[in-house]
Amino acid sequence: MTEEQYREKVRTGLLALRSDAQTGFLDTPGFIVDYTGGKPDTLGEGTLHTAIAAVALATGNYRQDAWEKASANQNLSELLDSLRNGGGQDGLSPAALPMRQFIV
Repeated sequence: MTEEQYREKVRTGLLALRSDAQTGFLDTPGFIVDYTGGKPDTLGEGTLHTAIAAVALATGNYRQDAWEKASANQNLSELLDSLRNGGGQDGLSPAALPMRQFIV
């Protein structure tokens, strides 16, 4: 696999909603979540994974390739919106996921 093929695989998998075919890592509120056996895993880690992905996308965008020019700002905006809004659509209060309380 070439570096470009790997980048494309990561971008399409990481920034895609989880599908019935078990691909993608975004949950409905827009957080990047680990999955084990087809179900979300590591409750509370979504904020951390989403923040790491946002930092990686922003810093990787320093020298833009064609995909980054076309897609990076929109994807970064969506990740940051999820972090700012704290999700909230998953039925868990900020007290249930303390890490989400600090996102303003």
